[in-house]
Amino acid sequence: MVHEGLARFFNRETFSDLTVVDPDGNRIRCHQLVLSSCSRKFADMLEQGALSNPKQAGLRTQSHTVTQGWGLRRHGQQTSYHSSVPVDCMQLALLGNALRVIFCKRPKHSFPFVSAGKVEELPVRGVDAQGLYLVLRFFYTGECHVDHTSVIAVYDAANRLDVDGLATACDVYSKQLLGPGTACTLFQQAQRFALQEFAESCSRIIRVRFDEVVHSEDFLTVDRPTLMKILEDNIPHHNEGSIFRAAWRWGMSSLARMQEMPKVFKMVKVRLQQLPASGFQLYLLLRATDFSACLDCHYICSRRCRT
Repeated sequence: MVHEGLARFFNRETFSDLTVVDPDGNRIRCHQLVLSSCSRKFADMLEQGALSNPKQAGLRTQSHTVTQGWGLRRHGQQTSYHSSVPVDCMQLALLGNALRVIFCKRPKHSFPFVSAGKVEELPVRGVDAQGLYLVLRFFYTGECHVDHTSVIAVYDAANRLDVDGLATACDVYSKQLLGPGTACTLFQQAQRFALQEFAESCSRIIRVRFDEVVHSEDFLTVDRPTLMKILEDNIPHHNEGSIFRAAWRWGMSSLARMQEMPKVFKMVKVRLQQLPASGFQLYLLLRATDFSACLDCHYICSRRCRT
C-alpha cells in the first residue's frame, strides 16, 4: 500500500525536494525521505549534509505544519496551514485520500507552502544512468524490471548505493539468466563493471558452448573490444576454422563492422587455401589497410554503372 502511494510521486515535482542528476545529465525528481529510507549511501550523504553549504543550498527536508482541524490562516492573498506539530509533506500525502485531495488537488495559487525555496541537485557519478534510474524507480514502486541487458548495471548501481536486497536479487537473477543466448552480453557488462568473478563464469559458458554462442543473436550485439577478448580467450581451446567463422559472422553483420575487420584479422589466423575463392578475395580486401577507400571506390563505381 505504501508503494502504491509512493509510485505516483516518482520523478514528479509534487513535494520534491531533491533532483538527482545522473551521469548523462538527466534530472530525476526525488524526495530525500524516500532516498535516505531505501539507501544507506544516500542516508549517509544527506545526514552528513552533503549539500548543506549555503552556496549549494542544503539537503534539508522541508517540514510543514498542519492543525488537527485543518484550520486556515490568511496572510494577504496566501493561505497557509498552521499547527505546532511538524509533519513531512510526503508522510501526509501517504496517509489517505483526504490528505491527497488537500495536498495534490488544490489550485496552484493556494499551494504556497509546498514550493518553499529552490530544489537541490545531487549529481551521482560512477554508475550507469539506466541502472541508477531503475534503482530510484524501485524505491518508489517496489518493482524492478530487468533483463540480461540491464541486470548487471542495476546490480552495480544497487551495490554502490548500499541497497543490499536489490543487489542480492540481481546477483541471483543474473546467474539464472546465464546461458549460450545471453553469455556475450553478460560478459560484456561484467567486463564493463569490473565483475571479474562473474565475467569468468560467462567466459566459461562461451568456451564450453562456443558454437551455440557464436550462432546466437546475442553474439552479434557485442562491440569489437568484447569480440576480441572472446576470440583471444578461445583461440587456445578451438580450431582456427571455428575462430575464423566466429569473427566472420560478427564482421559480416554490418558494413561498419566490415571496416573494423582488419583489426580483428590481426588476431585470427586462418589457412587461406581452405577458403572459397570469393571468401579469399574478401579476406584479402579486409586485410587491406585502405579498406575504407576500397569500399568508397566500390560504391562510386556501382552508382556510375547504374546511371
